[in-house]
Amino acid sequence: MNAVISEKTPGQRLRDLRAAKGWTQVKLAVRANVAPGTIAFAERDERYPDLIRRERIARALGVNRRDIWAEEREAAI
Repeated sequence: MNAVISEKTPGQRLRDLRAAKGWTQVKLAVRANVAPGTIAFAERDERYPDLIRRERIARALGVNRRDIWAEEREAAI
C-alpha cells in the first residue's frame, strides 16, 4: 500500500473500500453476514469487530483483512 493509504485509520480505509464498490453500510453488512452496526462502529473507529467478523468484511470487499486493519499489518511485519 502507498503511504497515503497507510496513514488512514482502519475506519477510513473500510469506508473508502466500501464506497469504491458503491455499497451502503447495510449492503456490506449483508454481504459480510455481520450486523450493520458493526460496519458503522468500525467506520467511525469507535469499536473494531473481532477477527472472524474482520475476515468476513474483508472477504466481502475482496481484500485481505490486513489491508483494512493496520495493527494486523504492523504485527505481520
